[in-house]
Amino acid sequence: MAYWIDLDEQALRQYLDAKAVFEACEAARSRVDAFSGGMLWRTSKGHEYLIQTSSDNRQRSLGRRSAATESTYEQFVTRKRAAQDRLRALRQQMATQYSMNRALRVGNVPALLERILSAIDRLRLHDDVLVAGDCALFAYAAQAGVRMCAPPDAGDLPVPLSLHLWAASDSAKVLAFNALRAADKSFIAREVTADRLQATNAQGVTVCIRHDKLVAALVAAPGPLILRKFSAAVVTAAGRMARMTTIPPKQYILDVFDQAARVDLTPVQSALYTWRAHAAQQLVEYRLPNWDEALGTRPRRA
Repeated sequence: MAYWIDLDEQALRQYLDAKAVFEACEAARSRVDAFSGGMLWRTSKGHEYLIQTSSDNRQRSLGRRSAATESTYEQFVTRKRAAQDRLRALRQQMATQYSMNRALRVGNVPALLERILSAIDRLRLHDDVLVAGDCALFAYAAQAGVRMCAPPDAGDLPVPLSLHLWAASDSAKVLAFNALRAADKSFIAREVTADRLQATNAQGVTVCIRHDKLVAALVAAPGPLILRKFSAAVVTAAGRMARMTTIPPKQYILDVFDQAARVDLTPVQSALYTWRAHAAQQLVEYRLPNWDEALGTRPRRA
């Protein structure tokens, strides 16, 4: 039984090239973020002072105008401009990489998912919101250099991949919903409880966001891989790229096997979950060996 197909040599080489530029772009944006805010001169009581401003409008004085503060100001302006210029140049390179990705059919991630991931990225939520559910397979496949096959014939049962988001806190849950709305303004919250929010858009796509304290363990200092978040650059059919930060593969496998064992499922539904769990198991064993630790004890939720 085939669970995936390998990217051809050209597509795999293109993915690696595009990923290198994408990661350089991420690093450059982090560098620009380090220069958020600005510096300005302000006169008070007959003296000029160097004022540092932050992105949230806080201000602090760095001292009266002097050779030292003038040097601080010049260095800041020069480094900020250099960081912005590098980011601008890399974004131009990314546009070329997107075209190459599309031409060589590198990816198959749905466009809506890419927009959601990009919105999560803009809100800097990678340490607060993780992707779970079947969409995690896109990240595992990208890292392995393969494309997952469609599940076997499931009869009349629709088999869309489900998007679940795990949020580290109630506030992160709200921000995750804001990311959905930024990606598609037709998303509306349908079911809201203390630890869960379900949203649906105009096309009927449903996203479940839940507050899960396991997120804190997964984004903490590196430990066993079963307790470490998984991250990969994923590619849409149109060639665009986004960062997906998701649960580790073994956590996904455990969760899907749990779903398959539910007594309220039909045999066809149970078989579909089991197929996906086996697909992920095989992918980890043969293509992601660094993540192939013994299942051991399931990460516990606080």
